[in-house]
Amino acid sequence: MSRWVPIFQDSAKVATKDLRGATPAHVEIDVLRFHSVTDKARYTVGGSHSISFMMRVTDPATGIDLMAPRKVKADLKAFGGQAAIEADARGETQKKRVTEHLVGVIRGELETAAAATGAVTRNAGEEVAQAANSETPVPALY
Repeated sequence: MSRWVPIFQDSAKVATKDLRGATPAHVEIDVLRFHSVTDKARYTVGGSHSISFMMRVTDPATGIDLMAPRKVKADLKAFGGQAAIEADARGETQKKRVTEHLVGVIRGELETAAAATGAVTRNAGEEVAQAANSETPVPALY
């Protein structure tokens, strides 16, 4: 298993843990690129965590797309030099920063999709509008 898999799994679990909707959802994330900075770059000039993935949300019972597949670019500026040293001293590791960043990105993508459900049908009419206001949990599956 690649070292980044747990980062995405943890991020997706946190991002979806309190989402509610009438329709259960299956969240699929296919990582296209995950490149972090090396220790040498981290302690000198910094750089960028280059992250991109495909994200899709489906109804697990029907397979119908609730959110069509879309490419998400989630790059994050990496600390460098003294800023990296200070971050380490605070316990703010690269893994922790990237995980927290991905939580926000994934959650933002899901909230954007949920906000659009009033305008987008999935051949279910009224059911889509009701889903945005329900209390049923939306589980994250990988």
